[in-house]
Amino acid sequence: MYVTTQARVELHGMLERALARRSDVADDGKALSFRLLPAKGHGEKTALGLTLDAPTASDQIVEHRGRSVLVMDVSTSALLEGLTLDLVDTPEGARLGLLE
Repeated sequence: MYVTTQARVELHGMLERALARRSDVADDGKALSFRLLPAKGHGEKTALGLTLDAPTASDQIVEHRGRSVLVMDVSTSALLEGLTLDLVDTPEGARLGLLE
């Protein structure tokens, strides 16, 4: 999966805001990133979720300004091969979205 610069910037901001709300994170959360996980979707669609997690040695890691902002395991990476994560305009404003 390719992650655009705009998506990386958004993920970086989201990560900073998420970590600022947590008091249980050591070292300002520098070891944490968002982990992209497949989740049960509606019907046959696969939904994706984000959770805070530390990268592992086998993860695909996406960085912005020297910081890991998104990680995914090999199976998630294979599921999303050929897709692009970008900011998408919606009626509610710009949101992260997957594009073919």
